[in-house]
Amino acid sequence: MRIAIIGAHGTGKTTLARSLAQELDLPLIPEAARYIAHDMGYTPATIPDELVVEYQREILAEQIFREAAGDRWVSDRSVVDNMAYLVAQVERLNIPVSTVLDYHRDAYQRLAHYDALIFIPIMFELELDGERHADVEFQDEIEETILDILDELEAAGHDLARRTYTVTSPMPADRVAEVRAFLAARA
Repeated sequence: MRIAIIGAHGTGKTTLARSLAQELDLPLIPEAARYIAHDMGYTPATIPDELVVEYQREILAEQIFREAAGDRWVSDRSVVDNMAYLVAQVERLNIPVSTVLDYHRDAYQRLAHYDALIFIPIMFELELDGERHADVEFQDEIEETILDILDELEAAGHDLARRTYTVTSPMPADRVAEVRAFLAARA
């Protein structure tokens, strides 16, 4: 079982990923953005504009590498999230279309590997932790971009709708129960 928890920053993905991995006795693939940002000497919120593409490419490569290491896991993020963070910054940073297409090609190759995508919508106020982006409008933009990407991928024949579940509860224990029920119904 390969489960990816997706959504904008600050929605509780890490909490759900950890709880679900423990509950299902699956390895956890931790979110890579913070670690890569730290290796570059920044936080995800402070990556300079001129390094955004390099940063996003490194995150995607790390996500693909970690996912390819096994066939059973819960991942805190997915290539869908990775795509959203690049796409959301294309216009502002004037990122070339060719760069976006190359990135998407690499990401799309992973889509068939997900057994379940668990989407967590924004349900509560963004908690500032000194790491993630503090801009609520950017958080909203990421969520909308993720939803747009899912719709576009479904329309392109990637058959994600039946593998995607949207969490409805803000409570961590209820979220685990929801996901377990979704997975059981699909079994």
